[in-house]
Amino acid sequence: MDEDGNLYILESWRLLKVDAVTGIIQTVTNSGFGNAGGVVVDDSGNIYIADRTNSRVVSLSSDQLAGSGNGTGTTALASDFNGDNAVNFDDFLAFAGAFGSRQEDAGFDDKFDLNDDGPVDFEDFLEFAGDFGKTA
Repeated sequence: MDEDGNLYILESWRLLKVDAVTGIIQTVTNSGFGNAGGVVVDDSGNIYIADRTNSRVVSLSSDQLAGSGNGTGTTALASDFNGDNAVNFDDFLAFAGAFGSRQEDAGFDDKFDLNDDGPVDFEDFLEFAGDFGKTA
């Protein structure tokens, strides 16, 4: 959690930020981490991620986070599956291809499970629909 109360959630391939005021979940970075071990935010807003697979600590400065572009420490929408900074029809097609899949299925991709409950289902679709048309 940062000094503003925003919560950071680390998944194996992305870092999410839950805004303390709005509750909106945004992707901070899509820069895949092998086996992420933890995340720390310092008083200046810099983020440090333990990448155990690559035996390194990834740091994202507050300057990087304020920049633009996806996957480089910037903010994007969780439903922006292709990383073009817009939730559009291309993202819908990707989501539709994953709809109905479950964690136990071969090839399951958890990025489409927007509420992290296991299956890619109607609840995830409602979250996706809420983001549709938005840009980062």
